[in-house]
Amino acid sequence: MLDYYDPTDISSIQQRLSAALHRTIDINSTKLLMRHLSYVIEVSKNTNLTSITDIESGILLHIEDSMAALPEIESAIEGKLVDLGSGGGYPGIPLAIITGRNTTLIEATNKKALHLKTFVDEISSSDRIEVVAQRIENYSRSIKECFAVATARALSSLPALMELATPLLKIDGVLVAYKGNTTEIELQAARKAEETIGMELQDIRKLTLSDGKTHREIITYKKVRESSIQLPRKTGKAQNSPLRQKPNLFT
Repeated sequence: MLDYYDPTDISSIQQRLSAALHRTIDINSTKLLMRHLSYVIEVSKNTNLTSITDIESGILLHIEDSMAALPEIESAIEGKLVDLGSGGGYPGIPLAIITGRNTTLIEATNKKALHLKTFVDEISSSDRIEVVAQRIENYSRSIKECFAVATARALSSLPALMELATPLLKIDGVLVAYKGNTTEIELQAARKAEETIGMELQDIRKLTLSDGKTHREIITYKKVRESSIQLPRKTGKAQNSPLRQKPNLFT
């Protein structure tokens, strides 16, 4: 596999990530993170896994950004992690590498899912990182309530993410949503859907990445009860017709 970074710089990259994340990222993990980033950049010449083409931006906006939610992931109950709409494998693959949680990457686009599986096989991690080429709703019809953590990065609105995640999560499991600047309208819509979906807002943590200007919000919801309606709904409903406050649940 073509490397888009100088392997002799791996120590400096390790130090950079460790400083940005305020924890020690070991050399072996750093090597895996960089192999993944190199793979994603190479594949994206022909398949749209990322619009990022340079290693510096990738370290910041893919690796560091993915690991920004490590405190939320590590404080969650024990168990498996599911990454919703995984795309090129962010944040799922970095989180699997660093936390050691068994991880499922759900990606509906077959070509993207195939590339994810190719990389997982390449690093001999198919025993703990599973790739699922399905829509999230279809997967959650057969696999229910077996995950401790669900992650979603730049995927959909908060009400849609809550609805997609809750059938997959155990009670006390958490949804960790990566956002830019969340509007009050989106937060209000999520609040109205909480009771119906069975989730409660736990925290909104705002941060800036190590470039000093890229703003992120890590928003965490806990599944506290079963949904009051049957989920998942029909495929696409969560995004196209978000749940509203009862009694008018559907648009």
